[in-house]
Amino acid sequence: MAKVFVKSFGCSANISDGEIMKGLLSKAFDIAEDKKSADVIITNICTVKGDTASLRELRKSREEFPHKKMIIAGCITKEIIPKIREFIPDASFISTHNIDDITQVVEESLNDNPVTEVAKKDCRKVLLPRVRKNKTIGIVQISTGCLNKCSYCSTRLIKGSLKSFSPDDIVKDVKNLVDDGCNEIWLTGQDTACYGLDIKTDIASLLK
Repeated sequence: MAKVFVKSFGCSANISDGEIMKGLLSKAFDIAEDKKSADVIITNICTVKGDTASLRELRKSREEFPHKKMIIAGCITKEIIPKIREFIPDASFISTHNIDDITQVVEESLNDNPVTEVAKKDCRKVLLPRVRKNKTIGIVQISTGCLNKCSYCSTRLIKGSLKSFSPDDIVKDVKNLVDDGCNEIWLTGQDTACYGLDIKTDIASLLK
């Protein structure tokens, strides 16, 4: 069975995406503990604060493991893809909006068919399997995106408009995590104060 290594950078939502990808992948692949033992390396990048750190990490991985399959996930902009293809021409790309397709992307990469899945789509990020980084902390994404249109911020450009997840699903997710041993729950999103405004509820009602 092929082994897959996942490394995540950035905010708590990105860390959560990485945990979800591991959870989905664990049903079809072994999750590697390090890059050296992996057949596929998934780097879950953050470009909201700039591309430099992400590009540096990817160059390092390519130099260390030039023959391994590489998948770039996370907050991917159209501008960064050609920059990465300059030194990883066979890379696959999967954006934060498409992480529920990660198993298929890994399968295609292993078959020498690079994939690019970066189109925005609805991806419900609650009640999905996880392999958690911290056994006592559960990260629950309550929404993605933002209602504002600030010209200086790339979050809206990458994440899109506000998409709040179902309060019932969030509560079930939290209960499942507590039952699984979590004693600390992080509710996260790009603009948690705006939670629910698109589905006729709000953050105060959710917390009750």
